[in-house]
Amino acid sequence: MLFGLARSKSATAETHRIGEAFAELSRAFYYHTEAGNVAEAVAIAEFPITVPSLRFPGVSQLMANALTLVPGDSHEAGRLLSRYGGIVGTAEGDYEGAQQALAKASKSPSGKGTCLWPRPL
Repeated sequence: MLFGLARSKSATAETHRIGEAFAELSRAFYYHTEAGNVAEAVAIAEFPITVPSLRFPGVSQLMANALTLVPGDSHEAGRLLSRYGGIVGTAEGDYEGAQQALAKASKSPSGKGTCLWPRPL
């Protein structure tokens, strides 16, 4: 329920009110983490609450926490790392950290030979 509330707030909120949506998202993430519902916690962490260039406190920490929940060589880790790399690089200005995260993401199963975009016919 908290995740749904966060998604609806993020879709309807103005940029200066994204903090409210992130607060709900954070609560949902930590609730599911403590409840042992890793799949739901990871889905919550993957939700694009902000654009990577928007500097928003707590997003990179939530992503880092989510990465501790999944095996490093899993599809989930690849998806989380690609998002984490974007956030760390653009919002935090940590080019080295972004490169490391993106390099790990490209070596994960989700970074090998899969295409997320439809290919032209």
